Amino acid sequence: MAVVIATVPVSYAWALFLAGRYAEAVSRAQAALRQQPDYLSALRIVAAGSALTDRLTDARKAIALLHELDPEFRISNIEDRDPLLRPENLAKFAEGLRKAGLPE
Repeated sequence: MAVVIATVPVSYAWALFLAGRYAEAVSRAQAALRQQPDYLSALRIVAAGSALTDRLTDARKAIALLHELDPEFRISNIEDRDPLLRPENLAKFAEGLRKAGLPE
């Protein structure tokens, strides 16, 4: 049941991120993480959104946890993890993750 509950805030967090409302997206993703601390999609939103709002400490913490949970995640394989992103959204997402410290 926790996965279903956590999915709603992450879907909303993605919508907010794609609308450029990064701080709100981070807040919604953090709500999902309170329910499921290893929710990778939520962690990616927190990392990218935090970096894009210049909250680099939070962004780097999220990247560190992402690296623990998904050590193969890189800029080069974002599309494998989040395949539904349009090119312009993917570019912004990658920008945030890169700024947060995700390796190429």
